[in-house]
Amino acid sequence: MTDSKQAEKAYLRRSGSLAWEQLKPFAPRGAQTLHDSLPLMHDFSVAVTALNLSPGHRVLDLGVGSCWTTEWLARLNVDVVATDIAVDMLQVGRERVGDLGAGLVTGDLEALPFAAQSFDRALCMNALHHIPDPRLALREIARVLKPSGRLVLIEPGQGHADREASQHATREFGVLEQELEATHLMQLCADAGFARVVVRPLSYMTSEIELDRDELARWRTYLAKNRPARALHKLWYLLLEFAGARKRDELFEDMLSILLSRVVGRHVFEQSLIVADRSAGATASKAYAAEIHVLDSRTSPGGSGPIAVSVRCRNTGTSAWRSSGSRRVQLGIQLLDANKAVIARDYHRVPLDRDVAPGEDWTRSIEIPRPPEGAWLRVDLVAEGVAWFEVDAAAAIVPVPGEHA
Repeated sequence: MTDSKQAEKAYLRRSGSLAWEQLKPFAPRGAQTLHDSLPLMHDFSVAVTALNLSPGHRVLDLGVGSCWTTEWLARLNVDVVATDIAVDMLQVGRERVGDLGAGLVTGDLEALPFAAQSFDRALCMNALHHIPDPRLALREIARVLKPSGRLVLIEPGQGHADREASQHATREFGVLEQELEATHLMQLCADAGFARVVVRPLSYMTSEIELDRDELARWRTYLAKNRPARALHKLWYLLLEFAGARKRDELFEDMLSILLSRVVGRHVFEQSLIVADRSAGATASKAYAAEIHVLDSRTSPGGSGPIAVSVRCRNTGTSAWRSSGSRRVQLGIQLLDANKAVIARDYHRVPLDRDVAPGEDWTRSIEIPRPPEGAWLRVDLVAEGVAWFEVDAAAAIVPVPGEHA
């Protein structure tokens, strides 16, 4: 174990890869690295999408080497801290991230130098298979993540240790190259305390599946059929398959399904993208999302005029709320009956008086036309021409002053 860790610390000096590490994933002058560079760019995009970042999230970038993923995250204005066991790699990383604001910390993944529950998200791209005890490293990652935290891993899987490049790295530089196949890696995550663990196929497979125009038309037609029609066609195909008749035309959908299954399966087991959540109830963030709190409601003297309501709205989504334009966001007041069922979704609109960025609050007192006796009001937000936010119903219900006592 100690030997492989020392090998990692000496890898940059012994491998002579400084020019690559300074520019990775881009090619040093005069070199051709498309075979390595394009998959790295692809994997970064897929992994960061899987992180499901929201404003204010703090990300731990693990086993970063020369920090190219850290640099890209920082350029995307993500609050990121990077850690690696090799000091000289982090020195290259310091030059790369410059004044972008990323934190760089020397650390061993088996004993992370961070307090418990310090991070919202963790990213580990192609590093865990170098760690002598992946189980211990995953426990450490789970420890430093908040209860709502998420880890995204990309790891080479089946066959990695036997590849020529892996054997060369082990033989020449002493680094550890092991296989972390998807099923085993998911079990390690579960054992480390992650409550929800899933695998997502990487999309290299798209280059392996080709359809001509006729095949695409048949597939579209098949997908448009309802369930009973698909079931009848399936029975018909089974009869044809049993008879060995017209397999190319009539059994095209089955052939495509088999091809997809084989390609997806191979990519899942040869290289895995694992999403591991500390909470079993983790959900994806939305472009348009909000917390709405009704602070106060009162009626005009005499009880017949509009209702004055104070609301506080926090933008918990990933998109800014624009106060003007075709997709502007407005407060949408819905009219509910005595049982709180919606009877008028577009009862009243209140425009925003400014743009609201993700993570910001917007507080305002508004006037709402008084509803009929016995009715209720619900405050929501709507991105015009896009969607209603559908915020938590209980928090946004407006009691009419003097009623529903």
